[in-house]
Amino acid sequence: MLDEAWAYLAHELFERRIGDWLRTMRRKNAIVVMATQQLADFADSKIAPVILDNCPTKIFLPNAEARSSRDVYGRLGLKVGTAEAPLDRELDILRYATPKMQYYVVSQLGRRLIDLGLGPAALAFAGVNGTEDRALAGKVMLEYQETWRAEWLRLRGLPQWARYLESLPAGELGREVSGWHSDDREARTVGMV
Repeated sequence: MLDEAWAYLAHELFERRIGDWLRTMRRKNAIVVMATQQLADFADSKIAPVILDNCPTKIFLPNAEARSSRDVYGRLGLKVGTAEAPLDRELDILRYATPKMQYYVVSQLGRRLIDLGLGPAALAFAGVNGTEDRALAGKVMLEYQETWRAEWLRLRGLPQWARYLESLPAGELGREVSGWHSDDREARTVGMV
């Protein structure tokens, strides 16, 4: 996962490495995920053709200003018109999609607006973003090691979900994922809702 991919694409060494990864990882049944805030980071990159040829699935986030970036969206594979003869159905989908809920997926199988349908409890975990939120989540995990999930829900303004979670038997907390315990710096397994 290359988050903030612009930083990698700005350095020639990483840019070449990413190009190599994109060409070879599919043969190894692996994936390269790249994310950036500015689509031009990909579209204007020296390796844009490599990215576009080797990333058959693209996921676009809602953007109320999508029409102002018509050229960039067009270079990334969306069907767009021109300023004089707009054919902006896909841009309009992006303009009116609901942020943090809907995503426009373009793949070899087709083009679809998908809705993750995450409710407030799921978003309390999956929607954590930013340095401050992650630091707060880490602090809650350390302070409330056995009950951190319920405490986190309370902090996110969801006390009813916290009570529900606390009412479940311990074995029903769901999938297990690898976590990190900074007290002893050992990996441990924690359940996630």
